Amino acid sequence: MSAMTKTPRILPERGSGGSLRPGSPRADRESMRRTISTLLSLALALLLQGCLMPNRGTPVFVDGRSGDYWSGRGLLLEVSPDRLRCHVAVRDRALFVRQPWVPCTSVHERPPGH
Repeated sequence: MSAMTKTPRILPERGSGGSLRPGSPRADRESMRRTISTLLSLALALLLQGCLMPNRGTPVFVDGRSGDYWSGRGLLLEVSPDRLRCHVAVRDRALFVRQPWVPCTSVHERPPGH
């Protein structure tokens, strides 16, 4: 028989160890790895899309004169040196987090717990 007429042998992927049986420790590890990977991807996507508020800042209320927000609850991130502009993080009506510079006259202290 010539080399051209032989059918190639299909080998399993390296390290696959054959098929996975449901309930086996290896299948459980694969399932857990897939779940963790999916959750991390989702968290990263939310973070990059602007759906998560930053974890720093002073809780403030931003009134409606400076924009169209879902609620006035926001975080004060920074104040300009001349104290005229404030950098805040606040949700807009589409529930995305925006971080605009607004006049400090529209930023008010928010009592704790509100």
